[in-house]
Amino acid sequence: MGFTPGDALGRFAKQAKLAAATLKAEYEAGKRGDDTPAATLWSSPIPQFDAFLALLGSTRAEPAATEPAATEPAATEPAATEPAATESVVAPSAESAEAAEAAEAAEAAEVTRLLGEVDWAAVRESAGSRSADAVQAVKAMSAQVDWAKVQPVAAQASSALIAAVAAGRLPVGGRTGALVARAMLDQGGLGQRVGRQMVGQVRVSPDLRRAIDIVDSIVTPSQPDPVQPDPVRRTPPSHG
Repeated sequence: MGFTPGDALGRFAKQAKLAAATLKAEYEAGKRGDDTPAATLWSSPIPQFDAFLALLGSTRAEPAATEPAATEPAATEPAATEPAATESVVAPSAESAEAAEAAEAAEAAEVTRLLGEVDWAAVRESAGSRSADAVQAVKAMSAQVDWAKVQPVAAQASSALIAAVAAGRLPVGGRTGALVARAMLDQGGLGQRVGRQMVGQVRVSPDLRRAIDIVDSIVTPSQPDPVQPDPVRRTPPSHG
């Protein structure tokens, strides 16, 4: 039995999943201070873009932090030991909260820095062209964002990130990809932090503001889309 297109599709799907897992692993390693260079996952931007879409999907599917965990131990522990248990946990959890706050602030600052380095005139031009490839790339990413739950300030950051990635002006390989994905989805409030930090950029850059508006017009279902995306092939612009 010879080679079939289905074989290639199955192999590519496995590669995309492996790449998404690698990007997440590199991101976690970076948080721990590992400076190992990012792995070369793809030889061209098209499969890299598809790997980023797979990463968006897996990031969105991650369960939120569980809240009811605190009620289970209360039922099993004797009443006499409750005060001692609570006292011993208070100090470490306060420290953990501080460390988490600092890490989240650093992540938001990194995403904001990346956005500050984007050529927004080129992004505006790419988004404004409304080519089939650009529109399809925007729609593919925006479909992963829960716009009904995202706060307005975070939605602005999500639209800016989508515009930059769709135009090929924001890298999504290595650890950066996982960080961009989390900010785009506003996971853990990262998009809100980025949105607040990038207010100054939006104010002084009409190109950035216009790029956000164009993405919003593509995403908003009430507005007709003048360009029908190619149903066969998605070809995002090359990075660089």
